[in-house]
Amino acid sequence: RRKGEDQGMAGEPKALGLSGHLSLAACGAVLVASNVAPTEEITIIALEAPPGRLVGLALLSLVLIVIILFYSDFRGSHRPGERQVSMVLSRTVIDYAVALAVSAFALWFFGRFTGASATFCAAQVVVLAVAASLGASVGKLLLHTS
Repeated sequence: RRKGEDQGMAGEPKALGLSGHLSLAACGAVLVASNVAPTEEITIIALEAPPGRLVGLALLSLVLIVIILFYSDFRGSHRPGERQVSMVLSRTVIDYAVALAVSAFALWFFGRFTGASATFCAAQVVVLAVAASLGASVGKLLLHTS
């Protein structure tokens, strides 16, 4: 690669665009979710979790994304000056949406939706999205070369 392609004028790495962020988040989420989706634990947790606990799991996923993307010491995490509320909210929502989509796909792929009610399918997606959100947020940090 040529120097001008990957780096800005001051030699700093270029920021990822939305499509790059989505791609890396999806790759990380697939890596984690595909390993967890075929296990029985997702089904058991989804069966036994009351609605309030599922909401708690969704909130936990969002908090984990914020911590990993904005407050961790990973290479590529956002710097303190970049922690604008709009950026934190948008990146968090994007990563969680990717985690939910990847979770739904992985569960469908492994046949976990067959014969299940819509409510149970949604519960499984929320449970798996906890792990997938970790993958989505860490995936960008680990796979991005900046």
